[in-house]
Amino acid sequence: MSKYFNKIGFGFNVMPLQVALRRQPGLFGKYKDRCTGESPHRESDDIWVRYNEYANVQSADVPLNAEHPANGPHRPVWYPAYYQLPQLREIVFNLMTMVEGEELGTILLVKLEPGQQIYPHTDAGWSAEYYEKYFIPIQTAPGATFNFPDGAIYPELGCAYWFNNSILHSYTNNTNEDDIMLIITIRSDKVRGA
Repeated sequence: MSKYFNKIGFGFNVMPLQVALRRQPGLFGKYKDRCTGESPHRESDDIWVRYNEYANVQSADVPLNAEHPANGPHRPVWYPAYYQLPQLREIVFNLMTMVEGEELGTILLVKLEPGQQIYPHTDAGWSAEYYEKYFIPIQTAPGATFNFPDGAIYPELGCAYWFNNSILHSYTNNTNEDDIMLIITIRSDKVRGA
């Protein structure tokens, strides 16, 4: 068993969201700030569902990484995609219930085209320390892997995974289909001294 990731649930109905995304492909790539230059995400396209206000992202003329002011302490807001993709709500709030979430953070939909990857990286900064990170595959096929030092997640539709994003990780889409991941950050109470 991995120290850095764990399958925590199954049975999430992702098909309605998958269909909605096919009907609205223009939602991907509207905000490219995470996916430019030498970013490890440069081969992916995002849909921002919940994040810091976009004015805060634009306020600094530096790459959107852990040191960017928008990734400091903040209260995330809903982006228009949340209202354009109501199929997200059941998935997000069922996960919140499952992990006994107390606070909802960032929500991103990330698309990788065939043969593309998210390069090895670690996530740092306030958000990475404050929230825990979860991954739900929305569209995937055999050949996609979410890689960690002690193993890999072979994504299964309808499953939810916790992962430690402070550890080196990467994602490869060695399939003939677009791969779409739902990334959700949630803060849950931790038992002190456990």
